[in-house]
Amino acid sequence: MHYGTINIVGDDLLEARVPLVVQSDSGASALIEFVVDTGFTDDLALPLDIINRLNFRPREGVVALTLADGSVANCERYTAYVLWHGRRLEIEVLNMECDPLIGMALLRGSNISIDALPGGGVTITELTPPAA
Repeated sequence: MHYGTINIVGDDLLEARVPLVVQSDSGASALIEFVVDTGFTDDLALPLDIINRLNFRPREGVVALTLADGSVANCERYTAYVLWHGRRLEIEVLNMECDPLIGMALLRGSNISIDALPGGGVTITELTPPAA
């Protein structure tokens, strides 16, 4: 289970934020607060200064993302690790110069509950896969 809070940003806008420890191959790690972004389809997005500080391993190729304004961004890809639902997972981090984002690829197989009011809670729990 991961817990977070709803924070007020800008003109009284609400953001669901979740702290998550990310780690590199070398063992460097940091606790980072991520904004939950259901419109972001990948695992995580981080700015280059954090990627460089943690020395994430680059992956081949780039990912072309269509942003909310319709523009396309080509994002470099990196490998990182997170502890997710009690298991260490290798994930993909995209370089995006924005607030750190947690996307739907990492949230797949989870239930997210958001109390959408200032200071409200964010809870993420693992779903039980349906019986075959």
